[in-house]
Amino acid sequence: MTTDGFIYRWFISVPFAAIGKGSVRLGIVGGHARAFKDSETRSWMCTVAQCAAPVLPSVPLEGPLAVEIVAVLPRPDRLLRRSKRTGELLGGASEGLMYAPTKPDADNIAKGILDALKSHWRDDRQVVALSVQKYYCEAGGMLRTEIRVGVLSGSDTEEVKPC
Repeated sequence: MTTDGFIYRWFISVPFAAIGKGSVRLGIVGGHARAFKDSETRSWMCTVAQCAAPVLPSVPLEGPLAVEIVAVLPRPDRLLRRSKRTGELLGGASEGLMYAPTKPDADNIAKGILDALKSHWRDDRQVVALSVQKYYCEAGGMLRTEIRVGVLSGSDTEEVKPC
């Protein structure tokens, strides 16, 4: 797949709904201030890293990168109600994917995933193109998070023309 000069070479599928990266929490342990991530965020990031390990190269990626994230979130009950007479979804809801204007925020999803994958590239600054889309799952569909990673085809020193 090619998008604006990027070739998406690696496809990672995580069989769970995305979780936004939570804020770092501060606490006092043994009389000293300590910063820590909540357990849900830590667990989610470990799951993403485990799913990515067999797919992404073990050597850190070089050059400018593109990352595309598709988060398929649980559909709220109000979008699952069906007509008793016809069996169709009520309220004009679609059977397929639907945009999910709900939590977690797209930027927090991206932060968590990029941090979970940081061992596969030298620095987050290498990500020059980032796309995050959030959808409610299909009626009866599976929750999942799909991640595509690509390296810019060409050199990171080439001149580019903005839109």
